[in-house]
Amino acid sequence: AVGLCVTAGNLMDRAYPEQIRWFINRAVRAFERVDSVRQLNAVIADSVPVTIPETFGAASAIIGALLLQAADYRQVNRLCCGQSLDVVLPCWAADVVKADIARQDGTLSIGTLPSDAEVRSWFSAANLNVEFINHWQAIDATPPATAWPATIQILLGYPGSYVRFDGGELNLGVVRDSTLNETNDFTAVWFEQFYCVGRRGPQSRIITIPVCPSGEVAGQNPSTGEVT
Repeated sequence: AVGLCVTAGNLMDRAYPEQIRWFINRAVRAFERVDSVRQLNAVIADSVPVTIPETFGAASAIIGALLLQAADYRQVNRLCCGQSLDVVLPCWAADVVKADIARQDGTLSIGTLPSDAEVRSWFSAANLNVEFINHWQAIDATPPATAWPATIQILLGYPGSYVRFDGGELNLGVVRDSTLNETNDFTAVWFEQFYCVGRRGPQSRIITIPVCPSGEVAGQNPSTGEVT
């Protein structure tokens, strides 16, 4: 059971009702983001953890690791070759890929930095349905960030394996009582939602991938040309 309660003042609501509405809208959006993370964490807690050994770059590291995990996941779960799988990444995953490609030799001089659509198309070509979310894995716990994270976590799984079982909602709406009346307040929002997250298919995998957007390609250092 998860819920939200917002108490407001009668005088504020009378003088600036638009301010109350603005606050409630933001509070509900914040609740939805927190609840989304809560459900995501429930899936992650049930997922098989996989840690990829350190390689090089960021674009090739992410794509290479996902291709391997997707192929292995299909094989282990006896899925068809090329079966579409769901992938969840933080929004900045596309940016760290671009940052890596921007540092590759000659990329910017010929204007070939990929667009968001092109980055998505790489995953689509591997039959991976990608969803980017902006409330998972902060770039830096104490912003402003000065460097990209050293690792990225990616959730990979079978479509429909995890389901939110809805238990309904208890919504009292606006509430006025003697206690709040004494302080000239009222309950502007009060609701509780009831649900659980269950699995009815193969377990997902939570994949940790080391990334370094240095522009290295096939072990070649872009600053020296040395192949390591």
